[in-house]
Amino acid sequence: MLRLLTATDIPRLLEIETATQMSPWREEVFQNCFSSSCDCWGVESDNNNLVGFIIVSFTVLTEGHILNFAVDPAFQQRGYARALLETVLQHAREHQILRLWLEVRRSNTRAIKLYQNAGFVQMGERKNYYAELNGREDALVFLIEL
Repeated sequence: MLRLLTATDIPRLLEIETATQMSPWREEVFQNCFSSSCDCWGVESDNNNLVGFIIVSFTVLTEGHILNFAVDPAFQQRGYARALLETVLQHAREHQILRLWLEVRRSNTRAIKLYQNAGFVQMGERKNYYAELNGREDALVFLIEL
């Protein structure tokens, strides 16, 4: 089941974030998302357990930016990420958003494949964008025209 998230979901978001990111967002960052112009969706498993989320900023009238996107590792490869991404794309189309941007780690081949299958194309890269245990990793910049 897909649903809009609220600030009461932050503890679970932090768990998913910590399990999936080398440099996880802090609680304050999630709080800022709920108090700003971000749209936050979650997906629940069959037992109503929140297993994934996507956070998008629609600050420019016709553009959006996927800021964060994660699925609990125990629930990956089950279609939850695709469902979240399709929800965002549908929402964007319904609200006349023309472009949606995102950054993804160069090494995240599964996410890159998901984005490409959804119609995103690589538009560039950001050198040393992501922190890693032993340095930094480049981000690939993707765009979809809706």
